[in-house]
Amino acid sequence: MDILLNVAAGAREHVEEAIKLGAIPPLVHLLSSSHSEIPPSAAWALANITSGHVPNFRDLVLQAGAMQPLLKLLEDYQTSDVKSVQTYVWTLANICRGTPKPDFNLVSPSLQTLNKLIYHSDGEVLIDACWALYHLSDGTNEHILAESGQAAKSF
Repeated sequence: MDILLNVAAGAREHVEEAIKLGAIPPLVHLLSSSHSEIPPSAAWALANITSGHVPNFRDLVLQAGAMQPLLKLLEDYQTSDVKSVQTYVWTLANICRGTPKPDFNLVSPSLQTLNKLIYHSDGEVLIDACWALYHLSDGTNEHILAESGQAAKSF
C-alpha cells in the first residue's frame, strides 16, 4: 500500500500510469476495509491522486464511487482517531475542488457531513471541512442553496 501511496504522490506521469494500471477501483474498495490501518492509507493515496489539480483524475475517483465509503468513514468521526479523520476530510476537500467543478450530483452528498465537521475540535479537520464547503459553494445559487432545499432566486 505504501508503494502505491508514494507513487500517487509523485509526478503527474507516475500518477497517470498508476491510474492506467487500474489503481483507483482497488483503492476505493480498500476504503471499506475492516482493518483499521487500511482505510486511512487508501484515502491518503486517493487524496494524492486528486491533489494534482488534474480534474479528470478527480473525476475518475468520483466515478469509481469514492464518495460513499469516504462519507461512511466520516460518519463516526467522533469515535475515530483524529489523524484518520484529518486524512478523510483532506481527501474530501481534494475531491470537491478543481476547475472545471466536479459533478455536483456526485459531491453534494458530502454537505451534511461537512456541516457537522465544521464543529470538530481539531483545527486541521476544521480547515479542510471549510475548504470543501468553500469549493462546493463557489458557484451558482443552486449549489449554495442545495443544502437548505431552497430554490434559487432570480434577480
